[in-house]
Amino acid sequence: MRFTIHGSVPSWKNNRRIVTNPANGKRRMIKSDVCERWLRDAVFELASQRNRYAREGATFPIDGWLDVEVWFFYKGKRRPDLDNSLGALLDALQAAGIIRNDSQVVRVTAEVWWQTGDESYCTVEIRPTGRGDENG
Repeated sequence: MRFTIHGSVPSWKNNRRIVTNPANGKRRMIKSDVCERWLRDAVFELASQRNRYAREGATFPIDGWLDVEVWFFYKGKRRPDLDNSLGALLDALQAAGIIRNDSQVVRVTAEVWWQTGDESYCTVEIRPTGRGDENG
């Protein structure tokens, strides 16, 4: 199955902010507003595509071990942090109910391309690995 998300995938680790809990004064790191907004939009877009596949007979979330192939297309000269962008993408797939857990992904192939088009986007293809063992 192939899914597309429009917009630049943010780096999860590099887009965090520190907040203080007013009740106990403890500080913690949370995703930035940019990341939260991207995740919300990505989940909405992915859910629409998931529903289209479901109408065609696919069942979600996908179970079993998975191979994931990703193509990131960035406009301009932005140099993304690939492993952090992958984390954001896998979190979005899980939040959208496409995969049960990102720990199911046992192989990732990712490419980054730069383009002169109007927008950045990424395309992800998800396939069962064909392994016979179960993923508890």
